[in-house]
Amino acid sequence: MSSDLLVHPPVAINQPLPHPLDFRVGIIGAGNVGTTLAMALAERSLLAWMVVRSAARRKELRFVMPDAVALYDSTANMYSLPDCIIVAVDDAEIGNVATELAQRFSEELEGVIIVHTSGALGREVLYPAAAFGARCIAAHPFETFPYPNTRALAGIAWGIETASPDDEQFASWFVRLLGGTPVPLGAEARVNKSLYHIAAVMASNYMYSLIAAAAQVTETVNLPAHTLLPPIIRTTVDNALLHLAHGSAPPLSGPVARGNVETVAAHIAALAATPALQRQYCYQGLATTEFALAQGIITRDQADGLQVELKKGIAD
Repeated sequence: MSSDLLVHPPVAINQPLPHPLDFRVGIIGAGNVGTTLAMALAERSLLAWMVVRSAARRKELRFVMPDAVALYDSTANMYSLPDCIIVAVDDAEIGNVATELAQRFSEELEGVIIVHTSGALGREVLYPAAAFGARCIAAHPFETFPYPNTRALAGIAWGIETASPDDEQFASWFVRLLGGTPVPLGAEARVNKSLYHIAAVMASNYMYSLIAAAAQVTETVNLPAHTLLPPIIRTTVDNALLHLAHGSAPPLSGPVARGNVETVAAHIAALAATPALQRQYCYQGLATTEFALAQGIITRDQADGLQVELKKGIAD
């Protein structure tokens, strides 16, 4: 089937954007992102309904959502379509939801805006609904949501992928309505959507595991992680963000930056009793060594010496 069906039929560019008082949104999914968006939209009196498959979760949400917001257990029980549907479910389920909507509403989807929030998938995953005229958009909040939190929406970037200028205009309006900054994804980012998503994973998820590892190391020698770690983490992040804003590489200090093989070897030996931490230290050390070499902070000979010790630590 032709991907041309993903393109919304031509309309006049710069068509009027919806007025918030006349605009209604439905959300499918009640995870951290879906619930955050639901709370934000409910605060603005824009939320019409949610589809929440878990009975326990529906019960929880009933206590926090306005009475006017309907809570359905499946798309099969929805009786009407809003102006916009946000699909905030696991990546593997987005296509299934699009199929369910297509089967349930078919031609009624004409002109309905459907937005999925995945950072890993493109808008083509919504093809079953697009085939019936739905305007399909991918809009990913470039932020971490370990729990529902509307404050996390303030000032964040959203990667948006649309099929037409009108859809991009709508997506930008919607993101700004929620306090964010729209970042349209160009051709390279669309073709390599995984690389876009990897940036978010490395900037957030992997940082969590590094901080958790550092905390575990301090705890093995009975030192307070909550006292030792916050200042150095804040300084590191602040320095990195400062240099990022100026387009330069962040500064690097420590044994790798000094090419200090003996200290790195001592670190690896000290972690022998905790193999998982030892492997993490060594893998991260190899990545840091490559960074230091690329930035001219250490020489090739220094990098070779560090890599020998770090690879031995992984092999052990």
